[in-house]
Amino acid sequence: MLTEKLVTEPEYPLPDGFIKVKELRPVVSYEVPASTAMFIGEARTVSVALIDDLCNELFGLHILEP
Repeated sequence: MLTEKLVTEPEYPLPDGFIKVKELRPVVSYEVPASTAMFIGEARTVSVALIDDLCNELFGLHILEP
């Protein structure tokens, strides 16, 4: 309830003993690194990206590292 109130009204006063904490979430990108793409070519880079997307949609896993 308090969290929802703070989302809608960021300046809402907090009760004693409470503090505001901002949670940082890392941005994860599953793609072929540019240094590797340069050696394997555009066709293979696109193919690997498509296979990774399919594996993620079908099985919930990635073949590429973030």
